[in-house]
Amino acid sequence: MPFANSDALLRGLRRTSIAVTVFLPATLTACSKTNPGPLVGTWRADGIIPYTVHFRAGEEEALNIIRTVSYETKGRDVMVTYADGLSKGLTIRYTKLSPNVARASIVTFRRVGP
Repeated sequence: MPFANSDALLRGLRRTSIAVTVFLPATLTACSKTNPGPLVGTWRADGIIPYTVHFRAGEEEALNIIRTVSYETKGRDVMVTYADGLSKGLTIRYTKLSPNVARASIVTFRRVGP
């Protein structure tokens, strides 16, 4: 009889639908190219010319210039790729050294706000 174990089949389908409902949105958010992930917020660059950078969904703002960007997180690294303007296609790698410190090339950034 092909439907002899239909109760077990229904229980399995329920578990699968619950797992998909819970984990799919989290997975899509984590993979979102507009989500700055661990860089979200306001950061201050140390160095000779200190400046502030704001990372938010799909944007980066520095020196009063707002640029459209995409983000890709790989372990401790967040790659920020510029989508338009003179920087189009340029990718900068930010490496998180701690929850409030990141480094890009020779510049160290410290989190100063949400």
